[in-house]
Amino acid sequence: MQVDSAILADFVQENHGKLYITGGGIDTLFANAVPVRHPSLGIAFRLTLSPAELGRSHQLEVLLVNADGGRLATVTAKIQADRPPQGTTGWPVSVPLAINFANIEFPTLGDYQFDLMVNNSSINSIRFRVVQVPTAQRPV
Repeated sequence: MQVDSAILADFVQENHGKLYITGGGIDTLFANAVPVRHPSLGIAFRLTLSPAELGRSHQLEVLLVNADGGRLATVTAKIQADRPPQGTTGWPVSVPLAINFANIEFPTLGDYQFDLMVNNSSINSIRFRVVQVPTAQRPV
């Protein structure tokens, strides 16, 4: 199983095989002070399954971890893609997924990442950071 694409955004949604992304491409969150609570973060990603992975259930885990590997949040789900109809084989089977996190609290400034795990194996990570708002941009 491979991750074709993955993006961190303000909000994501999957609808009929398409991914809808609002405020995508996040790699930095700005904070006036910590701890900081971010109202909404979403991950949109597309998994590509091999023929051997089709027709059976797979355990998906998305872990939000800090730079030391400490977990801040975990989402688990079961995913399954069925074999395509006869005559359409040979094209990869993809599963688009959208996961949103509400009101995540980041206790410190620094590096964080979402680790994508399938069947207890890491398949991708999305790194981002939480930094202090530059002094010139802070509200008065």
